[in-house]
Amino acid sequence: MTKFVHLEEQKFDTEEPANVLIFGGAGSGKTTFVSTAAKTQGPLVIFDFDGKLKCIRGVPNIYAIEYRIDDPKLVSKAFHAFRKDFADFASGKLCTPDGTPFRSGCLDSATSFDLLVLHHFIKLSGKNIDLGQYATLPTFQDCASYYKSWLVQVGSIRDRWFFCTAHETMRETETEGVFKIQPMLGGPKTYEKLFSIFGEVWVMERKGDGTVCLKIHGTGKHVSNSMLFRAKKEIKNPTFEKVMEEARKIER
Repeated sequence: MTKFVHLEEQKFDTEEPANVLIFGGAGSGKTTFVSTAAKTQGPLVIFDFDGKLKCIRGVPNIYAIEYRIDDPKLVSKAFHAFRKDFADFASGKLCTPDGTPFRSGCLDSATSFDLLVLHHFIKLSGKNIDLGQYATLPTFQDCASYYKSWLVQVGSIRDRWFFCTAHETMRETETEGVFKIQPMLGGPKTYEKLFSIFGEVWVMERKGDGTVCLKIHGTGKHVSNSMLFRAKKEIKNPTFEKVMEEARKIER
């Protein structure tokens, strides 16, 4: 017998975990913001491709897995190690050294991860990265195919918070045909799927006076998306708990 869910009786749960893509310029505070989630959503695991976690050293309840992308000889090893680690995280099997399952995770950053994926498939095609040999169309197609499967994995994570940081770039939007600041992650085909996988796409900016601002629902020049917030929102010096407090204030 078919089981129906009466949506009128279902309330919007602000505390329900989500997949969050945070993008912005270098040093804008993306990783620092994610680290604040460990206080209530820890333990938190960071899949580290940037090697720039100095800013959050000493923060409790955070573990990092480092992947070397600077040595061409280790690129494929790092790629396969990440595939296994992320599959374990997505399925709930990845644990801290004492056996506690991770309650949240972060890929930092997608831009460096993108470089690892590209170099892995260049190497797989038989080309030599050290000699400056570049990717061909089949290599980019292999990258796109991998991203498709990875995004499916990301979409399957529904019981834990997953954050993904990315640098920013200027691209022309296919729907509007205007140039906007967007997350630097994959090619056009990958970008098309981002908003269906990440329910939250937020912008992080550091202003001239040093103030860090989290911007939600765009500023006209940025692309962004949110299920938690219905209208434009700017949160200064944000922490994970501060964002959640603002979301709880909204009448549903």
